[in-house]
Amino acid sequence: MPRNRQAIAGTALAGVLLLAGGCAMTRPAPDTAYRQALEAAVVAGRCEGPTVEALWTAYDRWFAVAASLTSYHRGTEAGALLRQGEAFRILGCPAAARDTYETLLQRFPDPDYELERNAARRGLMELPINPPTPLIRPAPAVTSALRGGGGTDRGDG
Repeated sequence: MPRNRQAIAGTALAGVLLLAGGCAMTRPAPDTAYRQALEAAVVAGRCEGPTVEALWTAYDRWFAVAASLTSYHRGTEAGALLRQGEAFRILGCPAAARDTYETLLQRFPDPDYELERNAARRGLMELPINPPTPLIRPAPAVTSALRGGGGTDRGDG
């Protein structure tokens, strides 16, 4: 009988551990979720949309959880924002990069993060001043060229 009880207890313990492990795996740690969201946004190569929104949601969750921990080093978060800004800048997403760099500047005003703020400022300076906007209608030179209004219409050729 004792052997049978050991088998039952072992099976029950394995089931509990499996269940506990399964529960723990359903929701990754906030910084892991953020890293996964950043990777998904970079892989998607999109400047906006659900992957970028999921990235900011994961960042907000990470910050909320981390702010409650006394052992948390905020430099990790500042470094993550710099990498995120760089990733969006390299992808050609100036608005997303700008949002990231500006978030870093707002979130880390204290002197301990001067290096990170300087890097964010340099990143902002490398971005286009005004993001390109599509023309509503072509410029006059373009429309005349499209109509075939070159030099031969004037009768000089």
